[in-house]
Amino acid sequence: MKRWHFFLLSFFLLFGIPSAVTATSDDVAEHVVKVSHRPDGEGKWVFTATLEGEENVRGDWSFVLDGHDSTTVEYEGEQAQAKFSIDSPGKHQLNVSFEGSLGDRTGRLNKEYIFEVPALSVKIDGSKAVSANLLYTEQAEGKWTFALGTNSGELVEIRESAQDHGPRFSKKLADLQPGTYHLLVTYQGKVNGVETGFQKSQTLHVDEQGKLTLAPGETGDSPAVITAPEKVAQVIENSKQGGKLPKTATSHPAQALIGLFLLLGGWMLLKRPNGKQTTVS
Repeated sequence: MKRWHFFLLSFFLLFGIPSAVTATSDDVAEHVVKVSHRPDGEGKWVFTATLEGEENVRGDWSFVLDGHDSTTVEYEGEQAQAKFSIDSPGKHQLNVSFEGSLGDRTGRLNKEYIFEVPALSVKIDGSKAVSANLLYTEQAEGKWTFALGTNSGELVEIRESAQDHGPRFSKKLADLQPGTYHLLVTYQGKVNGVETGFQKSQTLHVDEQGKLTLAPGETGDSPAVITAPEKVAQVIENSKQGGKLPKTATSHPAQALIGLFLLLGGWMLLKRPNGKQTTVS
């Protein structure tokens, strides 16, 4: 045996045969992916994924919501974010995966994140009391506000809870003259551990006998704006200072208006003589 053959054999016996290092599920068990979520204040939810246990991280993050909506963040470090619009309340599932370098290894990590999007229900009973209830909520602690205004938005009455109230709030309104009023129900605080703000507008009718009813289509669990708590606080403060109560039922009315203009424009193009409809596939 030649001398260099003997040297190589001795090296392999001592240190083993070198190979590409790839982290398996057992190898990366010390790494933990943590996920959190919050409303962004613009009508979407922000999801933050953080990989703990390794400082030198670089790779691709993938976020898949309810099996169909997906976002990929390429060549990112130990933390990545994704935004999704979620229209339906209740339970949802986010699957997060990371694939890339973990220190001196490469590997893939997966995380299944189950969460609930709360909803706000507003009702009026026979005693002229307004009742608000957070649905899909295990724990809630925050401040409720019932703001009642005229149809043009001037503040008539405001009822508020303590800062640490629970998921339900009920208050009897003062006697009102017959007519149409604007009711704004807000909540700001923690819902299932997440800082959340709710803002829900309702049209309130008072008949000649003083009976209160919500406008058709605005009862039960009709959509509420879910936003950042500080935005709700700003709306209430503006109303107290003489501002108009907001009537919009969306957290991004400008986008809705632009969408309406685009829809009308498309309809006009279709109605033009000799107009052609093009299908993109």
